[in-house]
This record gives sequence, structure tokens and C-alpha cells, in this order.
Amino acid sequence: MLVQSQSSSLFKITLIVPGPNPSRKAWAQIVENSLDDVNIDAVRVELDWDTVYSRALTPDAATVGKTYDQGGFDALFVGYAMGIDPDPFGLYDSTQFPPAGQNYNLYNSSESDRLCGLIKTTNDEATRLQYVKEWQALAYNDQPACTILYTKEVVAFDPTALVGESFTTYHYPCWPRVKNWKLNATTTQDTIVLAQTGPAPEEGLNPLLTTSYYDLTVYDAIFDSLAEREDMINNV
Repeated sequence: MLVQSQSSSLFKITLIVPGPNPSRKAWAQIVENSLDDVNIDAVRVELDWDTVYSRALTPDAATVGKTYDQGGFDALFVGYAMGIDPDPFGLYDSTQFPPAGQNYNLYNSSESDRLCGLIKTTNDEATRLQYVKEWQALAYNDQPACTILYTKEVVAFDPTALVGESFTTYHYPCWPRVKNWKLNATTTQDTIVLAQTGPAPEEGLNPLLTTSYYDLTVYDAIFDSLAEREDMINNV
């Protein structure tokens, strides 16, 4: 068995893993081991969210495009939950480079920009979704980011206490708002417990002050919005 020294590796890459998500940690270790196997010096580091944001997601102008060793980032494991209407603009349009936006991969494609604009401005649903499919094909070929795992959000509830409809319909990106809950007619419970798998509250439950997805899943069930979609059932 030939063991090559670190100095003979093709290049070094630092993999940033935002804690404490166990899924990201597991995938990062698999990717690190796979890169090491092909003679790439992969290093895995776990960072708090404040550091992740300052290095990658919302860096200042001086940090944009810098490597990890220069204060920026090489590769980052983050998750995104899809909305009812897919909209790649915020993450992939060239006008959204940081620090003004969150196209932190600096993906620059005139065709992507064209499709992002059409997706954002087309009212006809069938036509808009066709543009989405065209953009997905482009992203598949260009690979501005690599999707490792695609799954559905898991929402659990006690059917003996609550009617299931609101939980199976109004489920993104959190439990349905309390106003949409319906008690099971046969329940004798007078207390409902919400459980969260992530660290919430992490930054707090004020939507104007926190950037944490885990906080969002809690405070979005508490605060009511001025407007709400009527077509969610047909779009699930």
C-alpha cells in the first residue's frame, strides 16, 4: 500500500461545516474521505453560524472571492428548504453577489440571469414552471452548487390532539401557524407541545434580528403575517 505524503497532494481544500446539524457533519466527513482518497488534501472544520456568515454567506467586500486561508471559504455545507414557488434569483443571479446579495458562489451566467428574470416576472404558472425547468437543466450542467441530498421536510404531530390537515398542508418552513390548528373533537388535552430538532432559539425569536432557520421554524408559528396564500393546498 502506497501512502502519499500531504506535500504531494493535488491541492488543499477546507470544508466548512456549520454546527450543530448532524446530517451536514456526516456528509462532510464522507466528502472529506472521498477527496483524500483521490489525493486531495481535504480539511474539515466546524464553525459557528456567525463565522460562517462573515466568511461565506454575507461577507464584507474585502472577503468576497477569498479562499478559506485568506479569510473566506473554499466549500460550505448548507441546506435550503424549497418554497412553494421555486425562485433561484437570490442565490444565483449575477446581481446578487455579496455583500449586496447571497450569490456567494459568484455564479455568473447570462442565461441564468435571463431565466431568473423570467421566473420572477411571469405570472402564468405553467409558463413560469417551464422557465424553472429550463433553469434546473442549466444548473445541472453548470453545477454552481452540488446538491448532495434532496428530501422532504418532516413534520410530526399527535393526531389524537390535532386534526392533521393544517400540518400536512401548511408545513413550510415550520409548523402551521397556531391560527390554523384544529383540535381533534375527541381530545382531552389542554396543552400542546412543540418539539424542535435544531438549536432554537439560537439567535432569538425576533424575526428582525435573527438569521437562523431553526429560529424561523419557531417564530413563524407565533407571528402572523398580513397576507397569506390561498392556493397552498393545490401547490403541496
